[in-house]
Amino acid sequence: MLGFRPGRLITALASSVLVLAFFAGCGGGGGSSSGGGSGSSEPSGGTSPQQAKVQAEVAELTKRPTSIGITVPVKGGPPPGKTIAYLQCGLPDCVSIGDSVRAAAGLVGWKVDTVETGLTPQTIQAGWNEALRREPDAIIQSGSPEASIYKEQLDEALAKKIPILGIVENTQGPPFLLSTGSFPGYVKGMVQDDAKYIASKISSGKVYVIEFPGISIVKKQTEAFKEELAKDCPACETEEMAIPPTSIGTDAPAKIADFIRGHPGGKFLYSPSPDLVVGLAAALSGAGIEEMPTVMVNLNEGSHELLQEGAGGLQATVTLPSVEGPYRMIDALARYWRGQSVAPDRDDTLPRWIVEAGKVPDEQPLPQVKDYKAQFEKLWGLSN
Repeated sequence: MLGFRPGRLITALASSVLVLAFFAGCGGGGGSSSGGGSGSSEPSGGTSPQQAKVQAEVAELTKRPTSIGITVPVKGGPPPGKTIAYLQCGLPDCVSIGDSVRAAAGLVGWKVDTVETGLTPQTIQAGWNEALRREPDAIIQSGSPEASIYKEQLDEALAKKIPILGIVENTQGPPFLLSTGSFPGYVKGMVQDDAKYIASKISSGKVYVIEFPGISIVKKQTEAFKEELAKDCPACETEEMAIPPTSIGTDAPAKIADFIRGHPGGKFLYSPSPDLVVGLAAALSGAGIEEMPTVMVNLNEGSHELLQEGAGGLQATVTLPSVEGPYRMIDALARYWRGQSVAPDRDDTLPRWIVEAGKVPDEQPLPQVKDYKAQFEKLWGLSN
């Protein structure tokens, strides 16, 4: 999700976890690299044993998961009568995550109080204060703001022994009872999967990497992506371009096309947000640039059809647990209040999935596991 820095206003973002969905900063160029020619995703010079190994790994990752990754039932089932405060950030993704929180809580008869937190340090603090005023049994946070922004409120919540949960946070473990889709536990693996996908398609060449400067979790993503690509495709090189968050939904496609035109020779594009591919095909065409083979992080309503069609060269995305993640939080709270370990809900049990162009299921929003609700209901003793 998003990372925030005190005093910065994050404005007008279209949507994206998810990562992204991790926006802030200003525009600019990228690193240096030589180039020449248009993009291509075709391997050259045959397939090496190393590339064949990566291709086999990618082939497994493109199979849709059938298990939510949790098999241990909640003994006694979720306890009744609980109230959760959901801190909803000012992005569309946080709204859709909230829908899933409310749906999951509704299955077990819990109440969810939604508290708007906006996108500034002031509104985040105000949201936390309002949540604490309501005296909930638990707090679920979205938006992954920097902990320094709400430290005072967090300390108060912990002193009152209120369990805190988050989605796509920078860290795992305390102060969170559970952080679903955290960077070290899950998002790092996602961007590494993107790198593997590219390495399965090319054996050398330049890869464009879009960066949102000033956000620590995005910087971590970029570094993890580059490290994995260097390992899986030693003859590949990367060139970063900085796209400001205020360009999302406006001139981001034009900025990307301008950068590629001024730095030719790339074979692939890595995008940390699905929103950046919306309008990219037209921008590339208008700039006289061939379709650019592209991978991205996450999938949302705006990019769903684009990936289905492979528009603008879009080839694949890795998926965030945006739909099932809130169900894991409800599961973890049920276990916590029943005195049971929340280990089954941690990120190492989350499935991973690469969705390829032309193979996108019709469900929107798209869960990783088709029958995830039935599997959670079984864990909670709501079905046989």
